[in-house]
Amino acid sequence: MKQQNLLINSLKFVAMNLVGNLLYWPAWWYSAGFIKTAKSIINSIKEYEYRLGLKIWLANLFKPMYGQADWQGRLISFFMRILVLIFRLFSLIIWSALMFALLALWLIFPPIAIYKIITILFF
Repeated sequence: MKQQNLLINSLKFVAMNLVGNLLYWPAWWYSAGFIKTAKSIINSIKEYEYRLGLKIWLANLFKPMYGQADWQGRLISFFMRILVLIFRLFSLIIWSALMFALLALWLIFPPIAIYKIITILFF
């Protein structure tokens, strides 16, 4: 009798846990899951900016390269660093756009998946 009662209680627990998780999933996806994903994407953008070294390039914008302190060396160094900064900023903008596109996909993926499932099952 205890074995059967234990089996029934275990099946009830598993069924309720499964149903609860299925009902909680949409709320999690658009609340805690979205916040976690957004924080991860923002950290990814910050890490990419750190790897590009934009702060270092900006801090050294007016310093001469290779110790050439004459006006020609300063002028060449300034324009080279401006050119490098433009390309690095462009790279950061592209990376940020891709990351925010992934965040937008996070938001629109469940409705598209549900729509596809419904159209496959019923049409």
